Amino acid sequence: MKHFILPSILSLFACLVMLFGCTTPHAEAQSNGFRLSEIANGMPEIYLVCDKDSLNYIRENFRQDIYIQASLRFQGTTWKQLKLRLRGDTSREFEKKSLKVKFPSDNRFVNGRKTLNLNADYLDATSMRQYLAARLYASSGQPCFRAEHLALFINNEFQGIYLLVESVSSQFLIDRNLDPNGALYKAKKDLACLNWQDDIDSTWERKGSVTENVWEPLKQLIKGLNSTSDSAYYQFAKQHLDYDNYINSIAMNLLIGNRSTYYHNYFVYQNPKTHKWSYLPWDMDQTFVRKRQEDAYGRGSNSDKRWATVPSNPLFERALNDSNIFSDIQRRVRFLSTAYFKPKSVFPIIDSLSNILRPYMLQDTFHPKTDAVDWATEIKQLKAYIRRRPASLSEQFAHAPRNFRLIQPSNPFKDQVKLSWNPSISPDKDGISYEVSYSSDPLFPEGNTIFHITNSTTYTLPVTPPPGKYFWRIYAFDDDYLVRGFDNVTTFEVVAP
Repeated sequence: MKHFILPSILSLFACLVMLFGCTTPHAEAQSNGFRLSEIANGMPEIYLVCDKDSLNYIRENFRQDIYIQASLRFQGTTWKQLKLRLRGDTSREFEKKSLKVKFPSDNRFVNGRKTLNLNADYLDATSMRQYLAARLYASSGQPCFRAEHLALFINNEFQGIYLLVESVSSQFLIDRNLDPNGALYKAKKDLACLNWQDDIDSTWERKGSVTENVWEPLKQLIKGLNSTSDSAYYQFAKQHLDYDNYINSIAMNLLIGNRSTYYHNYFVYQNPKTHKWSYLPWDMDQTFVRKRQEDAYGRGSNSDKRWATVPSNPLFERALNDSNIFSDIQRRVRFLSTAYFKPKSVFPIIDSLSNILRPYMLQDTFHPKTDAVDWATEIKQLKAYIRRRPASLSEQFAHAPRNFRLIQPSNPFKDQVKLSWNPSISPDKDGISYEVSYSSDPLFPEGNTIFHITNSTTYTLPVTPPPGKYFWRIYAFDDDYLVRGFDNVTTFEVVAP
């Protein structure tokens, strides 16, 4: 296999420091002991060796966390007796698999690392999105994993460009001057929404130090997020959440268009000294998508088709429903747009990455692109998103109807079914109408869904449906915008009179 030699990546690192600077006390700590490029010439190249049949076996059984034996060579040094497995959730179905490598405690990797997270980022046609998202998060002053590109070879066969992603762990906290004894949880699977419907045992994972009551802090957070009254929520957020982190997280997610979060792919951390919770981002490859630059700021789920079955995340939704918090989010978006999320700051990084990645990209047969022209087009679209997204959000903040909340019926209905919700407010003072729909199927399929239109915030169904459980949703709309009410999974029950 051809060995690729590239210009030094250190020039890119210097560019990043110049553009982003050290914006927080954590900035220096984040750079220590992670970057391979500090000791490598060109883009780092890592060589894994493992039994071919064993590798095929875990690829065929991609849903299981099966470890196989492996060795690794980097910069002339070889590590043996390693454990290798696939990693990720839905991404395991893709041809290009993400990998995790574990090192023995007495023979750790460079700078003492005991694990390597090698992300395939298969859906990212630029191979830049997650890297840029992580850099922007860090530049905004928020703790975030570090990431670096590398070329991966398995059994001397080139596997393509991968992204080495720092683990969010006790060491991650220590490196950022955060107490490792705090409660750290990973939203590891779909439906980890901080919603009262969460199946905590199957969708969440406790990281770091483990206490006897392993889930109790998370349960208390979920209880507070879901049960606190609307009038008291702003005070709850100030008292129980790291408020600056809260506002910055949502503002940054809106700017980068992070669709793959709030229902999985994030961490929550409770500082044991302040007892306040922080959001930590994770797995941000589904960002900066050109065709989604006009995404509604209020969407909190990955796909329109899945909105009906994925509960809303109150950490996100209630921020948009509180006027004080939402105003702070808008101010933060405006600040980030002028300070960091702008072509002058980001485009030089993209251009430098393009030069470094191009020779490898052209050889990456696993990458979802056809040729160099196609890849260049994807990069142009990435830049177009960055140029356009702040203006799109500004337009929505100025004109789109506000998010609103559905009121869950407290008792089953016997005769008439009367549904109610809080009003949506139009910044333009336009008249707002509401589409009421209900179905016995949570996916609201055509033929099994009844629709009604009203201008009121209450609606009595003209015909009471047969006894059973029903799902209902409300859309608020004016002449230009359509906004879905919170919560996504809202039900009512009809019983025989």
